[in-house]
Amino acid sequence: MPLLLMTDVSYCIKTFYGFTNPITISGVTKQGGPLCPIKCTLTSSLGSHWLSDSLHQHGDGIQIVTLQALRGRPHLPNDCITVLIVMMEAMDDSAIITMSMPTCLSLIMMSETFQSAYGSETSWSKSAAFLRNVQNPPSQLQVTSIDPMQPHIQVQHNLAVSTSHIELLHVSINNPDVQFQKLKTLVLSFVFPSLQNIRLPLPALRWVLSQCLISKLRSHLAYQPIAEADALHLDHLIAAKVHEYFSFPFIFNSNLLSLPLSLFGFDFPSVSHLNCVTAVNGLLCDLNHHIRTFQNMAHITLTNWTCQLNHCSFPLHGSSLKMSFMCHSNSLPFQWQLAHNTISHNGLSVHNTDLSFLFHGDVPLCHVNHFLSSPLNLSPQSITNLANAGLVKLSDIAYFSPDPNGVSLWLTPHSNIRFLNMTIRAEEQWPETAEWLRRLTLKDLVNGYMAQGDVGRMSGK
Repeated sequence: MPLLLMTDVSYCIKTFYGFTNPITISGVTKQGGPLCPIKCTLTSSLGSHWLSDSLHQHGDGIQIVTLQALRGRPHLPNDCITVLIVMMEAMDDSAIITMSMPTCLSLIMMSETFQSAYGSETSWSKSAAFLRNVQNPPSQLQVTSIDPMQPHIQVQHNLAVSTSHIELLHVSINNPDVQFQKLKTLVLSFVFPSLQNIRLPLPALRWVLSQCLISKLRSHLAYQPIAEADALHLDHLIAAKVHEYFSFPFIFNSNLLSLPLSLFGFDFPSVSHLNCVTAVNGLLCDLNHHIRTFQNMAHITLTNWTCQLNHCSFPLHGSSLKMSFMCHSNSLPFQWQLAHNTISHNGLSVHNTDLSFLFHGDVPLCHVNHFLSSPLNLSPQSITNLANAGLVKLSDIAYFSPDPNGVSLWLTPHSNIRFLNMTIRAEEQWPETAEWLRRLTLKDLVNGYMAQGDVGRMSGK
């Protein structure tokens, strides 16, 4: 931030008796916050940890796991991941998430009490309540808080209630239709600068459009992409504005506007291209996020996608890219659906670079049997018999060993298998199972899990 914005800033100090008269100081941001991050740490981070600890001690917190983990039948190592959710914070927005109304109201009161000690307060005029799967929801929710000037006095606030969507950072989460209407309003309200009957040349017009309109659209699309057809519609609206600005006697093909100069186009930025690129980058960023909680949440979603919607095969590689998942709006984020379509249409692929769980055998036999092709898999009844005998994972019955030439890794059955639970079916079929194992290589398992495709040109973890 420029030093000018941190010098001679008008600042009011909040005390128990109210705000002091403005004083001019340096060393704070333009918004009045201190350069030292300790205040933000005390009011946000520690407050969030306090709410989280208090909630989980009473067992009222939300725990997010995969569907297979919920059923007690894990398929992948990611099925052991658990994400605990109490509060989300991003920039100057936050959300408290609970399973019941009394718990939510209690956490709000705790949060208000905590942050008042450090001079922060909630902007209730910008706050709202979002209720999901609640029968007969109220139109307003009454929330108890405290008076910022007199913390010992409780006050009441009425919050508007929404049941159709969840909003954070002024973005309707996973709602591309609402996002499209917002972006459409931005495009329609955009006006090129007027220079006293002097028209800007195309290069200058392209620069103005990129800096003043596309930059706004890009930031919105980073949070919530829109449907491909809607993005094309925005491109057409921008082309119509360019046509109107130059008063062309003919309507040109709007696709020419975004074509590069080398292809005899005008090289204007394309909203549809930006929309697709943002979706793919968002998917890769989620899977490799530097914050462990976000990365774990992405891996939970990917694991559900793999085992619940794609027959235990990796959905971003190989033949899985020939499928469409646009109808699974309740199971997948729209951004991921759009990213999958974009990767597929452009002949790309996201390759999972960590398949060590296959080599170590840390994978259930039923999962292996699902993603193997029909000539290589075992009968489902045989898998069930092995599970009844206590043999669930691949490592329970076999391990990988190199062939005499050291070229391939083949499965080798264990010589001392112990069949539990007094079952005889698994023991009777063991010769057939051992023969099945000896036919499998590590390459067979990798190709099966990755949908038997070639490694694409894009790599992601």
